[in-house]
Amino acid sequence: MDKGKQIVTGKSDAGVSGSTNKKIRALIDRSKLRILLCDTNAGSCKEVASLLKECSYQGSTGEAIHVLSSEGPSIDIVLAELDLPMANCLKMLKYITEDQELRCIPVIMLVTEDKISMIANCLRYGAVDYLLTPLGINELLNLSIHMESKAHAPTSREE
Repeated sequence: MDKGKQIVTGKSDAGVSGSTNKKIRALIDRSKLRILLCDTNAGSCKEVASLLKECSYQGSTGEAIHVLSSEGPSIDIVLAELDLPMANCLKMLKYITEDQELRCIPVIMLVTEDKISMIANCLRYGAVDYLLTPLGINELLNLSIHMESKAHAPTSREE
């Protein structure tokens, strides 16, 4: 199987049936997925960007709102460091969820510790998941599973 199309399954597939899992594998080509990485720590940003490349993703880095305003609909997933100032995280999430073209982009928070209240705020404001860092290859390979939620995103935000 082509490296760009291979998906390693793990805990993220726990509730996915075998036939659905096969459909996901067949439909998603990781080499065509654009991941926006928002991280203020240059060292961890470089490390995660390297892992994204190793997993065959197209990675972009930069200030989230600026990149989303210029390239928004072409971004498939946003990985955002939770240790950004909370106001910046919430501003980014609000910007994404209130924009008709961007609201279907899954936002996954990257956290260094189990910060329950901060994670809960981000999930309440539109993040779809979180990952504990440091990240491993399997966590990144499974990012493509979030693309199924993008395909079925609602057309209007329910409050």
